[in-house]
Amino acid sequence: MDGETLPTYFMRGASYTGKAGPIPRNLPVSYYQAAAQGAVAMVGIFRDYETGTNRFYSDPSAMVQTRIPGLFMGKNHGEALVRRIQSTSDPIKARITLSGQIRKSRSANIVATLKGQKPESIIVNTHHDAGFSGAVQDASGVAAVLGLARYFAGVPSNFRQKTLVFVFDGSHYDWNYPMGANIFAERNREVMDRTVMAIGIEHIARKFTVENGRYVDTGEVEPRILFTPPNALLFDITRRAILRNNLTDVIVPKPGALTMFGETQSYFLQGYPSYSLISGPEYLFLADDTIDKIAVEELGKVVGTFIDIIDGVMYMPGQWLQRTDRLGK
Repeated sequence: MDGETLPTYFMRGASYTGKAGPIPRNLPVSYYQAAAQGAVAMVGIFRDYETGTNRFYSDPSAMVQTRIPGLFMGKNHGEALVRRIQSTSDPIKARITLSGQIRKSRSANIVATLKGQKPESIIVNTHHDAGFSGAVQDASGVAAVLGLARYFAGVPSNFRQKTLVFVFDGSHYDWNYPMGANIFAERNREVMDRTVMAIGIEHIARKFTVENGRYVDTGEVEPRILFTPPNALLFDITRRAILRNNLTDVIVPKPGALTMFGETQSYFLQGYPSYSLISGPEYLFLADDTIDKIAVEELGKVVGTFIDIIDGVMYMPGQWLQRTDRLGK
């Protein structure tokens, strides 16, 4: 801010340190702390992102309600700024110019339905939007859900005892998270009244490390979490499906050990038995989420696993799926 005496907090900057998955641990706390201490603006430095990127766009888990102007700097430029500040006792003046565009646009959910012999429904969902090119988040999830839709479209209708509703949610990046799923539930009560299970698939990723400022493919799969309903029958079906399809590098937490997140969080919170397959690679909210980051060789395994899960529950009464057991006791 040119010509003004800047608060100390602003002049020192704020480093976003440590990585809790794809989000720095102290984001967005540092932003609010700066505003609370009277800063007129803030520079946040991604100190622990070794590629030097500053192109970050998070979902609501790290978005902020605007208090003061702010911008991100990558590690390299940020360290240069810090050195300059530390090398002098004189005040340093700066101008922050933020430019942007506000325009109205339309987002939409894309829904495809395969009718079953009975009215009970299973929702299979993901989201179709992202902050940047969105390869792992979430073209990979879209590919998997499309694969499931293609498979079950080829199954004779008399073998589909339950209706399958495939939902590709829009407006993922909204305060009403996950907005697409929330809106679908609000506007399709007749579907929700028949729903006995929800399945969400996101982020089928390769694991990368950073060497000399560049991403290096480790040849491994980014570890993922598969949240499952607290139901012994479904847990057994899921275990067998994972083993049959050799779905490695997957954690199935005990019910309640972790809070479910992902697109199906909306249905989980409404009381529907829900699955969510999701991972959190470091590059998830960065412009670095490019198509080479997708674990292409895993797509078939993921689709096969959920084919087996859906086949396993296709003939089960809805009451059985909604049963809650004390797993892990």
